[in-house]
Amino acid sequence: MHIDNLFLARKFYPKENRVTLMQSMEHSFSFIIVRHPFERLISAFEDRLLSMKNAYYSRVSQAIYHRYHPGENGKISFRDFVQYIIDDVDYRNSTAGKI
Repeated sequence: MHIDNLFLARKFYPKENRVTLMQSMEHSFSFIIVRHPFERLISAFEDRLLSMKNAYYSRVSQAIYHRYHPGENGKISFRDFVQYIIDDVDYRNSTAGKI
């Protein structure tokens, strides 16, 4: 049986009304934690393109490989992935405002 995480959380932490939320914001401190962009690139490459767990990302991985190695068979490298991102950004910048 699957239990929805939000449903489970609401059992212990009921939804507050708007007035209570606004009052609590007056005494709160907000912050955000982010990962280093290079770490995110490596994670995306390993989790999405190398793992081959998802059919969509398997096709993307193969398409990227064939873009830089036409007519060959093999696995995408991190270098291929980064080059693909650079080429995509260059393409988007070159076509901005022309469409």
